[in-house]
Amino acid sequence: MHRSLTNLPRTSRAFSRFLSSSSSKNSELEVQQDSPHVYHVKLNRPDRRNTFTMELWKEMKSTFDRLAEEPECRAIVLSGNGKSFCAGIDLQQGMGELVSIVMNDDIDVGRKGRILRRIITTCQDGFTAIEVLVDGLVRRFCILIIAKRAFFKPLPFKMCSKPVIAAIHSHCVGAGIDLITACDIRYASSDVMFSIREVDIGMAADVGTLNRLQKIVGNDSWTRELAFTARNFGADEALKFGLISRIFNTESEVVEGALALAKRIAEKSPIGVQGTKEVLNHARDHTILESLDFVKTWNMSQLQSTDLRNGAMAAMNKQKPVFENFACFNMFNTGKFFGRTVVITGASRGIGKEIALKLAKDGANVVIAAKTATAHAKLPGTIYTAAEEVEKAGGKALPCVVDVRDEASVRAAVESAVKKFGGIDILINNASAISLTNTEDTEMKRYDLMHSINTRGTFLMSKTCLPYLKQGKNPHILNISPPLLMEPRWFSNHADIMADAAYAMLSKNSREYTGNFAIDEEVLRAEGVVDFTKYAVDPGAPLTADFFIPSAENFPETFSMSRERQLSAAIDEDVANVLKDMGNKLSKDLVDKLGAVFEFTLTGDKERKIVIDLKNGNGSIAEKGDDKADVK
Repeated sequence: MHRSLTNLPRTSRAFSRFLSSSSSKNSELEVQQDSPHVYHVKLNRPDRRNTFTMELWKEMKSTFDRLAEEPECRAIVLSGNGKSFCAGIDLQQGMGELVSIVMNDDIDVGRKGRILRRIITTCQDGFTAIEVLVDGLVRRFCILIIAKRAFFKPLPFKMCSKPVIAAIHSHCVGAGIDLITACDIRYASSDVMFSIREVDIGMAADVGTLNRLQKIVGNDSWTRELAFTARNFGADEALKFGLISRIFNTESEVVEGALALAKRIAEKSPIGVQGTKEVLNHARDHTILESLDFVKTWNMSQLQSTDLRNGAMAAMNKQKPVFENFACFNMFNTGKFFGRTVVITGASRGIGKEIALKLAKDGANVVIAAKTATAHAKLPGTIYTAAEEVEKAGGKALPCVVDVRDEASVRAAVESAVKKFGGIDILINNASAISLTNTEDTEMKRYDLMHSINTRGTFLMSKTCLPYLKQGKNPHILNISPPLLMEPRWFSNHADIMADAAYAMLSKNSREYTGNFAIDEEVLRAEGVVDFTKYAVDPGAPLTADFFIPSAENFPETFSMSRERQLSAAIDEDVANVLKDMGNKLSKDLVDKLGAVFEFTLTGDKERKIVIDLKNGNGSIAEKGDDKADVK
């Protein structure tokens, strides 16, 4: 269910927010799954010979962070599109930014240094994301014990334990060598030309070459010769000194060779292969005794995996072993919200209730603020049934009848919360009203309703809670926005994804994480979640298209078409596919849970009515009107 979440500051900036622009996928890196368990990452700036910009460094990090957590990925090939593998830094964009900072006399030397350090760190992180760096027994995952519960929590850095094979051709200069020295295996075509070029532009290489090359080749003299002179060297010399391990005749052959090797590696145990990378990288940077101690600690847990048993059984039976993927990271409850008080509007059902239950599992105090005090004829849930579920989940509940437009009921609910729980730590503004009509068809009465709930109600709740939030523990205001666009392109999923995303956002330090706009999937991917099948209405099925927010590739940079043409094009292009996709997910179980008939009106060149029957039989979808629909 892709709705948006806004995390607001605790001060007078509480009602400003920064909207991140929706854009198409960045084309500077091309990523594709070449074969089962093998991913191919291509530098894709052929017109600039794949030179690096700040955006490309950032995208390198985000791409390898995702591949590091992708259960399907076991090996990665890295190559470059076009005439060169990588010709270094983009002098116009990359160096231009550095020069502009250095030459800016309005910034003092100390502050310039801080800015430059941050820039260098960003560049280093783009390549370090390819490696696994191990310092003693500090791991990417640590086990924390809270309230006698063990759970995993990712540390704030991610690095890739999957083997990365560089397929190099033509030019590999400057940042290109920084990049390949972070890779595990390096293949090259016979026409390749290497150069550590940084001294020619007045700098020392600072993104990895000087730190990794001599450890790779084991020849300090040769490394210094190359770094001091910036001279070119070819494939034969690189092979002689151990920078690469194989030479191929052409660019296509080196890529094919790298993919074949990756496929072979991907057939092996992911526990064994990724553990081997971890141990090798640790051994590179530590003494033999330290490394032996590390591998003992490593294998005391890893030898308990099913891979060892499966491999041994296959060997005894003279069969080829088949190994399972890793399970992906999930948003586990950690207990960090124990005893904290959360006010949630619109929490009697749907997204608000799911967030309430997620926090209740930590032992939070949950104030359920909603209008539904008596059961609806068709829709399940009241503030009292939600309160019962919160208490069963492990939290404490306070149901309050609240109309967010009414000052008296808002004030009474806040005062009751403070009296019962001693304060307020978090406010979640979830109550909202929407309309799927376009501007011309939206009645002012409907607009006034949306404005009074979505804007005035949010302001009123925030204003009333703010004095107590200022005294709260890591206080947050989280606004769950109604849809930003009304194109009826995507149909929503169930609300668990919003609960997990809210949990992740509210866990952050409110002094550092504030004024943000976010989409649920983006939040969870940043937390390391890569398997989103559990959020689908039908577990195991892909996420269905969201009913409100268009996909990135279909989101225009500018709205050149009229509103009517946008809606018409969206409906004509997608409605049949969306209905078919939804029809495949209907089931008797879904009908039993919802028990209602829904009618949607889709506007465009011609009005279309869609009826989704989740009340009878196994459910059905039809393009027609229904006077007996329960929800319109």
